[in-house]
Amino acid sequence: MMFKVVREIDGKLFSAAIKNPDLKIEYIPNQWVESRIGGILVFDNFACAKSFANNTYLQGWYNTQVWHCDTEGPIQLPKFRLTLTVDTREVEELWNSQLEEPELINQALILRLLDYWPEGTKAYRKVKLLEKLYDTANYLMRHS
Repeated sequence: MMFKVVREIDGKLFSAAIKNPDLKIEYIPNQWVESRIGGILVFDNFACAKSFANNTYLQGWYNTQVWHCDTEGPIQLPKFRLTLTVDTREVEELWNSQLEEPELINQALILRLLDYWPEGTKAYRKVKLLEKLYDTANYLMRHS
């Protein structure tokens, strides 16, 4: 069982923390979507997905939700992730090379702030949202 964190914007569901319009994926429940670059990120347990969703909410990414999802085509994650994804070419470079040590990563990537993946992160070629399990806005407003 896998879990996808998404954001609702104007009634549509998108990748949770992606600002780059070239990388943003729109999700329609019960329909497969495929990654354009690398993999679509999901979590392998609900606790990690909920924690990530709550963290994005606290950073100002409101309307974040956790969905149970189906996945196909596992993809190996690069060792590091970019915490800021502005340049699409940098994201392609990261996914296309299995970089092992920060010293080997080109200067442009270093300037984009590298970090380790959140706990429980996995990547798949295709994802289908099945059922909404958690909505940060509803939960955090009731419990604050």
